[in-house]
Amino acid sequence: MHRNLFYKAFPPPKFLKMSAVGFDISDGTIHFVELKESKGGFVVVNFGEKEIAPGVIEKGEIKNASKLTEVLSSLKNKFDVPFVSISLPEQHAYLFKLRIPDMKRNQIRG
Repeated sequence: MHRNLFYKAFPPPKFLKMSAVGFDISDGTIHFVELKESKGGFVVVNFGEKEIAPGVIEKGEIKNASKLTEVLSSLKNKFDVPFVSISLPEQHAYLFKLRIPDMKRNQIRG
């Protein structure tokens, strides 16, 4: 609450205000929306979708990073978006494979 009051009294210059850009990336499509802050809240500036070629992403896993980079770069250039905020699903951020050898129950500690 105090932060909002501070920004109302001393707003940053317009060139420092970055728009908020959101991407929803699925196996076949990227949906995106760009929001800019206005006096009444946020306003949609750009939105749309871009198809991704089959095989670039499969079951949420990136299989062809260079092709995905091309698609994202084309969106960046088309809509002049220099920055985005991202998040990863938790299951992908902390996922790793661990192989342990077969062993007898009495060999397991803990």
